[in-house]
Amino acid sequence: MRKDFKKVLFNKTETKSENNFKEALRGSDTAKNIMKSSLPKVLEQPEPTINYRFLNNQVCQCLNIPEEFFINFLPERMYLDSYIDLGLKKMQKNPSLIAVTEDRQDAPAVKYSGPYKEHIGAVISKYDSIYGCSGNLMTALSEGRIRKSKIKGLLENNGCFRLISEYSKDISSGTTYFDLLFIDFYHLFIPSKHRGKSADEVRKKTYNDRKKKCTHELSEFLEDNCFEKA
Repeated sequence: MRKDFKKVLFNKTETKSENNFKEALRGSDTAKNIMKSSLPKVLEQPEPTINYRFLNNQVCQCLNIPEEFFINFLPERMYLDSYIDLGLKKMQKNPSLIAVTEDRQDAPAVKYSGPYKEHIGAVISKYDSIYGCSGNLMTALSEGRIRKSKIKGLLENNGCFRLISEYSKDISSGTTYFDLLFIDFYHLFIPSKHRGKSADEVRKKTYNDRKKKCTHELSEFLEDNCFEKA
């Protein structure tokens, strides 16, 4: 209910005419009929349709951007971290994790601000280029339509990875889309401090630890039909 409308109904200094109207309405069949006719209509409204897809119907490409200390290639399957293996299985079983976390929290927008603004923009710009989006992903970033969700590892938040997607909506059909752009397996897209080390120290060490042994594409672990086709 709108705030200004609530003021009219619940203001203690009601006029006499307002009091008479409320007395006439209270207990009347009018109010009961309004509720009786409205509730079924609300319940009959279809739930919004949400589609979870790979952007361009292809499994997310992985990148290695040395100047940004960013990598999301994977190691050989036999060396795959257990939290990654578990997380990929969770995502395939429940694609809605792209939009809603396991704690039922809506995926927030990636903040295009702060000390790593240029870094975040550089990664999205690179994906914009390889996907042939002609600047649309950068526009989505500035509009708050690049979303991030996370999948927990075996030790809850320790070892979780992030799903980065583009949110869009078809107004005519009421259909919402979450197109998966890439997976940030090692927390290098939005760096953060960890165990007393600064975000910059953590990302540089993580990148250097991964850059030689992680060379495999995500498509070696996922099929392109695990999500809906556009």
